[in-house]
This record gives sequence, structure tokens and C-alpha cells, in this order.
Amino acid sequence: LRVAQVLTSWPGDGVRSAYEHIVRLPPAHRMLVAADGAKVERYWFPENVSELHLKSDDEYVEAFLEIYTQAVADRLHSQRAVGVTLSGGLDSGSVLAIAANLQRERDEGLIAYTSTPLSDTTSYTDRRRIGDEAQLAQATVGYSGGVEHHLVRSESVTPLGGIERMLWVHDEPGHAAANQFWIAALLEAAREQGVGVLLTGQGGNATISWQGAAENLLPVLLDGDISAFWQAFENARRNANLGYWRGARRHLLKPLLGPLWFQVQKRWKPRREPWRGYSAINPVFARSIKLRQHMAEAGYIPGLIPIDPLRQRLRIIRPGEIVLGASWLEKGAAYGLEVRDPTQDRRVIEFCLAVPETQFQRGGEDRWLIRRGMQGYLPDAV
Repeated sequence: LRVAQVLTSWPGDGVRSAYEHIVRLPPAHRMLVAADGAKVERYWFPENVSELHLKSDDEYVEAFLEIYTQAVADRLHSQRAVGVTLSGGLDSGSVLAIAANLQRERDEGLIAYTSTPLSDTTSYTDRRRIGDEAQLAQATVGYSGGVEHHLVRSESVTPLGGIERMLWVHDEPGHAAANQFWIAALLEAAREQGVGVLLTGQGGNATISWQGAAENLLPVLLDGDISAFWQAFENARRNANLGYWRGARRHLLKPLLGPLWFQVQKRWKPRREPWRGYSAINPVFARSIKLRQHMAEAGYIPGLIPIDPLRQRLRIIRPGEIVLGASWLEKGAAYGLEVRDPTQDRRVIEFCLAVPETQFQRGGEDRWLIRRGMQGYLPDAV
């Protein structure tokens, strides 16, 4: 079943592995072993955090920067060089900007690594995407100052070679296998340059740079501010290069009718697999293990967007289930270094989940909290 979950992008429960009779101790859990047996219990529940109410918008930014800066600072301690994985975006960019400031105060250096393609990507990259992030990453490095920057072209490892390497590292398949070749090349470059700690911003999408409920604009509409809703809808529609009808279908109708449509399909098209449009899993294999039945029993509906913005974020963070941190620790160990992620800091996660949705999306602008927080840290282009 775990192999099928990987093939259909179903995250799983954090317990099941790709091997029969071998299970994980999931994150946010502890195992108590005594003479009469073992007991597993969960000790951290960030989804139960209460909403934070501060006096002004500026106070949210100040509190965010204080907690986030401390999370970065706590991960800089190393006997060897410190590196950062750097894309052209806000997550890793903010990690680098804060780390560069802190290292400058300590009179210590920082090395950044950016994966860049072997050739021009324009002809085969969707115009809504960025195929080469080198230019934006270089802008971040130039703005921060004092950072040694390396563009990693992954010339020494093929996509299939990267998959094979990471199968050896993890002993099982994982999500987004096509990324493994450039991750392997980046880790190899960091090892060759004596990096002991490598910072990343992998967990930022649902925490520091949560965009607000951009996919689901029903909460914005239900707030009653028609002007704010229209601005948010226009921004979301244009960012996705959608017309008005397709934009309304994606951002209003799909979140509203998604669960109902799933039930209709299950009743009237019982043989239609919900993963058919995006997965290359062998249908005979999927049927043989009753994959659809397992999904239904777990309450997992591919592509379903929860209406509640907090549930949207929790679906990404998956407290007590996600194995992202463990995966990066395994990768780092294989290359003789430690990967640390300030965006997955316990304090950062709890703070971001407690911040009201209005601090992440305002007047049609998404990721409003980190955009304000990074003024003076990152260039305007980023």
C-alpha cells in the first residue's frame, strides 16, 4: 500500500513504510518501552493552538521576525561551514537573508547553493512557472552581501541516477522522485566544500509564506468585503492565467462542490479512479490491493480543497504524520552533514498557525505576512 501511496501522491499516515511488518515511529510521537511491552503516544498537537490576537498589523510582523530569527539562529551552530539551499523565492530567501545578517555579526561566512538547469528552459516551461531560478537567487545573494554563491548544474548525475542514489539513501521510494538528481548534486557540492550544516526552507509553504486561502476564496467572500474578494479573485485568476469562468470554477465552485462531486462519482461511476488524471500507477496493481477502498476508509480524497483555511494549512503540515524532516536528515547523513529547517521549528509552526488568516492575505495580496517581514531583507523582485 505504501508504494501505491507514493505513486498516487497520497501522503499516508507517517507510520506505514514500503516494507511489510516494518513501521515508523511517526513525528510528534514517543515510544515508551517497558517489560510489559511498548506504547506509542503523541506529545505535540499544534492543530489545537488558539488564535493569536495582537493590537496591530505591525505587532504581528515584529513577533514573527523575533521568533523566526531565533529559529534561524538556533540552527547556525556548527564546527564546520554553514550552507543554505537557495531558490528564487521567499522561503529559502528569507532563511538566507536572516542567516547572513547573523553570520555577519559573528564575523562568520555563509555559502549558498542554487540548482540551475543545463540549458535554457524557456521553450518547455509553462509561462506561469520559473524554469531557472538563478537570476532571482543571485539577486537575493547580492542584496544580503557577504555570501559565497554556487550555481549547481547537476552535470554529474542523471535524473535516473538521482532516483537510484536516493533509493539507496532511504531504502524506499519517495514523493517527487524527479527532484532527486539535483538534490543529490547539491548535497555533493556542499560535502566537497566542507559544509557541516545546511539550512533549507522546505516547510515554508504552510507556515512563514502561507499565501492565504488563495485556492479557496469562499472564506474571503463570506467575510462580506466584496472589494477585498474581487481583488483576491483577480490576483488569483491572473496568477494562474485563467479566464473568469475557469477562475470561478477553481476558486469557488471546486472548494464548494468538491466533496459533493466526489460522492456523485463514487455512486454513479464506481470504477473511475480518483487518481486517473495525474498518476501513472498500473490500474491492475491498484485494483489488486483495493487502493480506492483504502482511500475511502481513510477519508482521503485526491484534489479536495478544505473550505476552512486552517484545515488547508494542516493538510500540508500534517502534524504527527509528515516525514519530510526525517527524509532530509537521512539525505544529510548520507553526505556527512546535517540539514536543518527553521521553517519547521516548533515555535514557528505554532506561531504561524495561531496568526489570523487576515495577516496572510489582505486586499488581494497573498503571503502578506512574510512580504512585510522581509522588506529590507530581500530585493523587491523576490
